Amino acid sequence: MTLHRALTTELKFIQADTDQSRLIEMCELRDLLGEDVSDLTIERTFNEIDTDKSGTLDFLEVLTVVDCLVQRVRMDLSVAVW
Repeated sequence: MTLHRALTTELKFIQADTDQSRLIEMCELRDLLGEDVSDLTIERTFNEIDTDKSGTLDFLEVLTVVDCLVQRVRMDLSVAVW
């Protein structure tokens, strides 16, 4: 992961953490993703990211998911080129 992506992710994390708890709760994720995303999708996504099952998302959990998503996109693009 590039430093730029890590810092961008950190900035978005801080913005989403409206109660400044250094954790993202489900309601904060819902606010971040907006009304276009269904409650079921938000709940499933939250539960996938919450690897320690604490009911909150810490920065490391979010950063890990962002890194995985970026790698998937890169892999999909490399497959599409072939």
